[in-house]
Amino acid sequence: MGPPRSAAMARDYHPGSAKRSGGRKAPRKQGIMPEPALSNEELYEAWPLLDASDRQEGFSLLSQADAEKLFYSLEALKQAELILTLPEARQRAWMRLLAPDDAADVLQAAPAEEQSRLLDLLDVPTRKDVSALLAYAEDAAGGLMSPRYVRLRPDISIDAALTYVRRQTEQSAENIYYGYVLDAQQHLLGVVSLRQLITAAPTKQVRDIMDANPLSVPEEMDQEKVSHLIAQHDLVALPVVDVEGRMKGIVTVDDIVDVVREEATEDMQKIGGT
Repeated sequence: MGPPRSAAMARDYHPGSAKRSGGRKAPRKQGIMPEPALSNEELYEAWPLLDASDRQEGFSLLSQADAEKLFYSLEALKQAELILTLPEARQRAWMRLLAPDDAADVLQAAPAEEQSRLLDLLDVPTRKDVSALLAYAEDAAGGLMSPRYVRLRPDISIDAALTYVRRQTEQSAENIYYGYVLDAQQHLLGVVSLRQLITAAPTKQVRDIMDANPLSVPEEMDQEKVSHLIAQHDLVALPVVDVEGRMKGIVTVDDIVDVVREEATEDMQKIGGT
């Protein structure tokens, strides 16, 4: 029985054979048979078995859209490894594509001697968000959360709230399914879904339709407990609050999926003795 397909592709892979965007292949040398070209899908499949230099060169041959697709499919450790093989200008570009919580994960996965330099590649607002997230334990809710979410005041009209939701979404908000209603001191008062906002009378106030006293988690709660709560209540996101009930961020179901995937990978590596 022959080797697995991905192993065979990795064995035969040469970065110059990967297809560039537009379908161009590496130039053919006179008198030498051309190397077999890999499609983008085959490059994704062979990726785990390629060494660092082949990954870097293969990645550079992808179109921006395909490179982003591959990059976002990788766990934080693999993203960090890939970023560190790139020239500094490209390191900056890829770090700045990450949401603050994802950038924090990449920094935690990077070697200690590279973390400060990678942090400095971020723009100032994101750097502040990431620095705050890094202060939490990696397996705590605070370490998983995103500080970007839709904030609403209880006393604004539904019409004004929808305008505000659109503005925040365009600027930075990660999750647009829910808005979190806060007072002037940032205490969590309630939550309102986008559906509720769209279907409510435009002259009503947010406080009239919000769900008061929503389920939330403390910033120090273990990520496993957070994942159980999200699964138990079939939630898209959970607000994270400090001891005084002030909103700090949200943990999304996507964040939990990433954690489960990374833990499964670690378990398989332990079983395999790697």
